[in-house]
Amino acid sequence: MEIVKKYLPVNTKVNHKRLWLILEKESVSRMVEIKEEKSKKIMRLADEFSVCNLCVFYNGILYVNMEDEGYIPKDETQLAIVVKQYFYAKGERLLANMAKKVAEEILTLPLRQVRENEIPWNLVALKGNWLLDICTFSVSYNPGIFLPFYLDVEYDPAVLASGCLTPVFDKMLQQLSNRDMEISQRIWEMMGCVLSNDVYYKKFFVLQGVSGSGKSTIIDILTDLMPRRYVTSLSLDKFNGEFGMATLCGKALVVNTELANKEISENNIAKLKEATGGDTLTSNVKYKEPVTFQNRSSIIFATNHTFRMETTDQGLLNRACVIPFTNSIPQHMQRDRMELMRMLQGERLAIVFKALHAFILLKNRQYQFAGNLQMMFTVRDAEGDASVEAFIYEMCTPYPDGQYGAVALYKFFERYCWVKNRPCARYERFELLMRQEFEKGKGHFLGSKNPLAVFKGMIVKPVIR
Repeated sequence: MEIVKKYLPVNTKVNHKRLWLILEKESVSRMVEIKEEKSKKIMRLADEFSVCNLCVFYNGILYVNMEDEGYIPKDETQLAIVVKQYFYAKGERLLANMAKKVAEEILTLPLRQVRENEIPWNLVALKGNWLLDICTFSVSYNPGIFLPFYLDVEYDPAVLASGCLTPVFDKMLQQLSNRDMEISQRIWEMMGCVLSNDVYYKKFFVLQGVSGSGKSTIIDILTDLMPRRYVTSLSLDKFNGEFGMATLCGKALVVNTELANKEISENNIAKLKEATGGDTLTSNVKYKEPVTFQNRSSIIFATNHTFRMETTDQGLLNRACVIPFTNSIPQHMQRDRMELMRMLQGERLAIVFKALHAFILLKNRQYQFAGNLQMMFTVRDAEGDASVEAFIYEMCTPYPDGQYGAVALYKFFERYCWVKNRPCARYERFELLMRQEFEKGKGHFLGSKNPLAVFKGMIVKPVIR
């Protein structure tokens, strides 16, 4: 009735149609006022949120600074949840729809764009917004510095004070490396590269060797040190796919634990070199706009086979950092993954410190990795034939009563190629060339019930690294 008294004189007979028009006009006017007030509130809240520097863009991805985790990649829906939680903590409750509107408004504001050269290579983020300076190994609390990923490890000052002891991991490493110091050091250096924010080492890692030798164990330990959102699996074939390279964007680690035993095409090799070259990459994204970014992810392959290529690509071989796993661990000595992670729980921070210390030493050596370990690789016939001919000339001596199993001899040839850094021929080609020099037949060995394929009339010199 207040509205009626406002527009109609006293003692005036009420016309219902006119009254309806008056009420409609007042309602529309009030709705406009409410909408304007709501719009101003949305803009105020969005400005307040953005001023706190809680949102940045890096490589076209929105990152939001979370209290316990640092900057985390979020989409618009997740941003709305963060906005609602942020203002709730400040005593202002927002409905879900209002939080969504604020999130949309925030994305229209000129948010900070993080450039590649703004990311400090010497800082590593630990859980809880702790920052580790790997040059001085000092730890500080600074939630305002942007780093593209953090390690899922709690900071404990007692670990540094105790000297970063890792007895369980050290014992495991001795077993995996067969007490080879060069291999152990390479594993530490690889882990340091993965855990650091440095992108200048320009390598991918190949864990190569026999099955059951601990390759997957090392990868499991690395992935356990960082949140799963920063780790992805990608087969080598997908590097050359339309959307393959986009998978690397926003990741810290890309793994392929079962590299297929097949020839790698020149296109895949080119993509792998491109991903590890430190250059700016552009890739299509399914149902989205193309992305342009610099790859910051470390790439690890694990395989029980030789690296097979169409032709020898020296550029790729220079990018490969191989870690040989030649010691197959007996089944009764292998530990369950969950049991191993439980045993290493108390050493996680110490492992991080020791790996990053190994990385600093590596960086000081201009990224020259420990030892002279070469990757076992095979190529098509021409280059592999030369390796077989050199093997026959250097390692095989005619001897009437001598014989070697064909498969065992090929394993011997693979080791020869690895030690001499030669391209390794395919087994079929190796067998064909060996038959031109030595007789092939059937023979028995100790412990074998059935006859095996053998080469007769020769003995082989030992291969010494």
